[in-house]
Amino acid sequence: MPQPPLYTPLLDMLRCKYPILCMIDCHLVQAEFAAAISNAGGLGCMKLGNKTGSEVRREIQTYRMLSQEPFAVVLERAATVRSHFNAQIEACVEAQISTVMLPPGEWGAIEHFKRAGVRVLQQIDQANQANFALAAGADVLVVIGGTHPVLESELFAFGSIPVIATSAICTGGAVAAALKRGAQGLLCHLTTYAIGNFHVQDHYAKRVAQLVDDANARLKGISIGPKWRRPFIHTKEGERLAR
Repeated sequence: MPQPPLYTPLLDMLRCKYPILCMIDCHLVQAEFAAAISNAGGLGCMKLGNKTGSEVRREIQTYRMLSQEPFAVVLERAATVRSHFNAQIEACVEAQISTVMLPPGEWGAIEHFKRAGVRVLQQIDQANQANFALAAGADVLVVIGGTHPVLESELFAFGSIPVIATSAICTGGAVAAALKRGAQGLLCHLTTYAIGNFHVQDHYAKRVAQLVDDANARLKGISIGPKWRRPFIHTKEGERLAR
């Protein structure tokens, strides 16, 4: 049976239709945006910023009134005081979210979420962080900070865990390029157009559809997804692939 357009194994894990994850700046409306993306077949991501635990619970509740589709909650350490960060973790666990995205360095948070049965998408910007993330139980690696060709190629070749690339340019071409390189998904930062507008749902439904159509056209006849499965090793001499 043929797989649906843009299929990668990551979709079986995230339970969304397309391997496109989207977020916007944390000071903007999050639940409405994430619901619009998820309802359109992508994975809507809600950035928590410096929200309190109570604010996080309200955000999740608002999302669930707008969509029954899967979503992800994004925790950010740099913009968040430690007390709020810890409260956000507990609020997410109490709300029984299914997927969380964590910043680099919070390896203890990975273990906490995994004990609660939450799927962890771990952001990394250095190869050695992959070892810590995997040891703590991360389910997916997210390469942040723009395109890192060398880091991406090493992680794609690792093959035993899905890798999501990121792009500040949200186009079908960016989606297609990431999947051709070996990523199983792309995390996009969308523009703020139509946020707070009555037509926000329609706008982002069309935006996701455009991304999918453009990416499909660019990938016609091309095999996508992970292509290699060799073990990844981080040594004092540097990151390399086992030969």
